[in-house]
Amino acid sequence: MAIGGLIGLLDDTAALAKLTAASLDDISAAAGRTTAKAVGVVVDDTAVTPQYLQEVAAERELAIVKQIALEAEIKRNLGGLGYEL
Repeated sequence: MAIGGLIGLLDDTAALAKLTAASLDDISAAAGRTTAKAVGVVVDDTAVTPQYLQEVAAERELAIVKQIALEAEIKRNLGGLGYEL
């Protein structure tokens, strides 16, 4: 009887460790997505901030802003369909 209890305890411990590992995996995946989105925001802001674009011609700056707007619209539309980039 004591061996059965020990095996049950070990089984419960293994199940708990497996659940913890799955939770940590989910947390790290969410952190990775959040970091990628934060980096995207910084890059978007940098592209349209004049202090970082000292040597860029005005017509090139407009092309950059247009590309950012286009990519944002694509991401928004795909997000509405349930896709994530």
